[in-house]
Amino acid sequence: MANQLEGVRPVNNLTVYMNTMPYTLGEAARATGKSKAAISQAIASHKISATKDAHGRFQIEPAELHRLYPPQKTIPNVAEHHFTPNQTAEVERLKATVEGLERLCRQIEGERDSLRDQNTRLTALLSAPKPTEGEVSRRRWWQFGKP
Repeated sequence: MANQLEGVRPVNNLTVYMNTMPYTLGEAARATGKSKAAISQAIASHKISATKDAHGRFQIEPAELHRLYPPQKTIPNVAEHHFTPNQTAEVERLKATVEGLERLCRQIEGERDSLRDQNTRLTALLSAPKPTEGEVSRRRWWQFGKP
């Protein structure tokens, strides 16, 4: 009996084999290429049975999930793809273009910041209170020429 239960663990009074661990909602969505909302709707409409763990997260058995939604085909790793020399040259050209555009963007941002500072200084000068006529010392005609 002990040998039969080896590799088996209880989950919510169910027995699940170690090599078929249940999916969470997000893992199920990634495994099928569907959205989490689509998987959740399938659970709500009882098309897929699922249990909740102690934290309230769905636990979906892979066999149950793939009964309704087939597994997503694996996407080939781009790093393993071998580019032709023409494609490699195009990639390098595009990288150089991106670097040039990033430099231009940084330059434009610097100019924008400089203009913003200048605008702030000029606005402060324009909004400064102007002296009124009463504050200006009035010189009488006989005081001209005297300091």
